[in-house]
Amino acid sequence: MVTKKEKMMIKLLVEHKDNFVTSSKLAKEMNLSDKTVRKYLNQLTDLLQEHGGVLESKPGHGYRFNIIDTEVFAKFWYQDVSAKNKCTDVTQLEETSDREHYILNKLFFENANLSLTDLYQQLFISKTTLMIVLTEIKKMLLPYDLKLEQLDNQLSIIGEEQDIRHFMMDYFFSDKLEEGLSAYVNGSFLEDEINIAELTIIVLDECREAKLTLSDFVIHNLVLHIALMVKRLKSGYQLQLFPVSATIKYSKEAEVAVRILERVQEVMKVSFPIEEANYIALHLAVKQSALLERVQGAIDEEQSDLEKMIKPAISYLDSYMGTDFVHDKVLIKGLIAHLTPLMYRLDNHIQLANPLLEDVKNNYLEIFTLTKEALAPIPLLKEYQISDDEWAYIALHIMAGFERFTNSQKIRCLVVCATGYGSALMLKNRLEREFAGNMKIVDVISYYQINEEKLKGIDVIISSISLSNLLFPTPVVHVSVFLNHEDIANIRAFIDKESYPAVGNEEMKGEPINEITKVFDQVFHQERFFVFKEETNRDEVLSQLIDSLDEDNPNFKNQFMEQISLRETYSTIVFGNHLAFPHPTMPLTFHEKIAVAICQKPLQWDKDHQEVRFVILMSPSKDRNENIKVISPMLVEFVEKINKQQEILAEPSFKEFRKVFLA
Repeated sequence: MVTKKEKMMIKLLVEHKDNFVTSSKLAKEMNLSDKTVRKYLNQLTDLLQEHGGVLESKPGHGYRFNIIDTEVFAKFWYQDVSAKNKCTDVTQLEETSDREHYILNKLFFENANLSLTDLYQQLFISKTTLMIVLTEIKKMLLPYDLKLEQLDNQLSIIGEEQDIRHFMMDYFFSDKLEEGLSAYVNGSFLEDEINIAELTIIVLDECREAKLTLSDFVIHNLVLHIALMVKRLKSGYQLQLFPVSATIKYSKEAEVAVRILERVQEVMKVSFPIEEANYIALHLAVKQSALLERVQGAIDEEQSDLEKMIKPAISYLDSYMGTDFVHDKVLIKGLIAHLTPLMYRLDNHIQLANPLLEDVKNNYLEIFTLTKEALAPIPLLKEYQISDDEWAYIALHIMAGFERFTNSQKIRCLVVCATGYGSALMLKNRLEREFAGNMKIVDVISYYQINEEKLKGIDVIISSISLSNLLFPTPVVHVSVFLNHEDIANIRAFIDKESYPAVGNEEMKGEPINEITKVFDQVFHQERFFVFKEETNRDEVLSQLIDSLDEDNPNFKNQFMEQISLRETYSTIVFGNHLAFPHPTMPLTFHEKIAVAICQKPLQWDKDHQEVRFVILMSPSKDRNENIKVISPMLVEFVEKINKQQEILAEPSFKEFRKVFLA
């Protein structure tokens, strides 16, 4: 099955057919890192060849796709790539986290008792896969004293209401508070006393208490408007007239709106006139309108009329700003959710002053102007005279999207320090001052907190303690806690390499090719190279590899095994599903050695990795590890070299391994 990202990659390659295109350009178009794009390209090489195409790479030029067999490729294109899948954008979920979010959203926001049978069909997954997803959801709920109950083929959440709200706040809102529109507006325009997180809790509490069913996007939009309402009132702007129908005025939603504003008044020390409660009631009740039915359809189905309507405007912005808004679901859904109350205001000639208008015009005039140029022609808006106040509200969505895009281009960094909080904070502050435009510090952790979860999505580890005895799939830059000039130069060199990757062994490794060959021969040896032709198991492979290190200590094997187990408590040592890199957390030998096992039949390493074909055991030296420092990044790159792995598996000998690895 071709994944969504692979489909997108193939479509881009077809668009650039017969011409070279760089991986950095593809990365920009897909909103991915250059490294990730190269990984996908490696994975697609064989797939395209099987279906009538050839993917060619040329140093300094990039990649070029050619169609060799038109009939075979056409069949592949129409059946597997361009044809529509039966499921919508919401349900065409390939990652476990996406499926978890889909199920949790149904359970918490739609108050749905989900049928297992319906989920199989909606998500297009097997029962086994669904059970794995549900097991992960149960683990997520456990710290909140919540249970996922399965009774008569139905799923439901069991637990106290306060615990349910706690989970919803943490899972659906906490992360988005840091990257969504409200975070951008709060950080750029609003006073410190307007606490977005506190407003979210108030809205969530009152809506849950009244059993109002709202999506997380509607809640985010409402919270933002309440924050701007506070700013507007403090700036002296007040709604003079905001009429609503009797249906809304005497509804449950109106009662909830009053309770929300009463709590906000108490917290924010500001008084709200009744018109403001009407405005909040509209946000809560507008889900009943015909327009919102279209809006909700747009949120659930990628090809809805409303989303089609705004896509050209988004593309227009991309062409001028160099962004990738067409793939920013947060922006698209946010704009769609914004259109509902906007249309109500326009239809009823309600003027809503924007307290941020002058700030937006003075500091972001180009984006403000582009927003008007892009969205004014869409059919839904072109018949109306829209005030600059309203355009500024819409421009905020575009500005927040631009902020997300800018952050997505930054190197994502994990800072590792000793346990001292003061030194960690000092290093973090220095890094932010030096690399604010190029780096996003995701977290600051201690050595003992390193695990697989912490490494997800990280581009580089910057550590004030040496991690040279551990192998990670992520590059490591070792620095002083004081971040001296040499450290800064090393980090800049890494950023430059990530932005403009070199081509060829000599440039990539920073070592002449003949020196790399010498290094290889220092750590690898034919006597430490094994081929397992029949099925085997992890312990048998490790035992043989450790024996080949030829150490006299009778307890050496047990010590090495214990060290490997300890290393695996930090994070996985299986990279790319097919390669395991067992190694100790501390050196046990006086010489740098690497032992290799090739498994011609898949080896089950653990329950999550059952297709291992290469086991590369590293034993660092108690003294210096100059050779392993050179080899380690080559091993990490080898993980992505699918073609090289297949060459070695086809002819599993030490001679072939050496030739292919050094090529």
